[in-house]
Amino acid sequence: MTEKEQSGKRSLALPITLLLLVMSVMGNVLLSTKNIGYTRDQTVDEGRTVFTQLEKGKSDLAYWSRLAGEAVASPAAENGIGRVTAAYLSESIARGEAHLGSLLETAEKLDVSAFEGAAGAYADFMADRKEKLAAIGAGSGPLADAERAALEGSKTSFEEMEELLTEFHYAGSDNKNVLIRLAGGHDWLPIAAKLRDAVLK
Repeated sequence: MTEKEQSGKRSLALPITLLLLVMSVMGNVLLSTKNIGYTRDQTVDEGRTVFTQLEKGKSDLAYWSRLAGEAVASPAAENGIGRVTAAYLSESIARGEAHLGSLLETAEKLDVSAFEGAAGAYADFMADRKEKLAAIGAGSGPLADAERAALEGSKTSFEEMEELLTEFHYAGSDNKNVLIRLAGGHDWLPIAAKLRDAVLK
């Protein structure tokens, strides 16, 4: 092989090597960009879930406290109204309690030391309310004083918990930066801590 042929081969090898190197770098950058985009979208979705749990949890509590109030206020002469309302309230709690339960589970994932067992305490608290309300609903005749007291206690608890959730600023549900902050526990973990304390007291 002549020196000229060797030189020609060397001159081709360098551009090809550089081209492959550039393509490899571009491929890595593209994959990294896609991965960053996926991670960001996932974080936004997590933040949106937290926002929804807070929003629906607050709405549920307001509805439950109103139902408990209606049951307490039912006239003694209308024997069945208070009991039917109590039974319906128990069923309504069963349908909606998962919103705040899931919120406390998320809080525990973000801060185990502060929220360990919080979701379980909330579930026990709601189970106790459901059981008492279902028992009232299954009874007959005018509401007894103890039953009215139980309904009043549930109403007060739900109102207090709803008041805690009003501390959250329900704005920015479409703002990705807001949702990313929520996914990291910003702006709502202190509220979740108060909710934990409310079900533990």
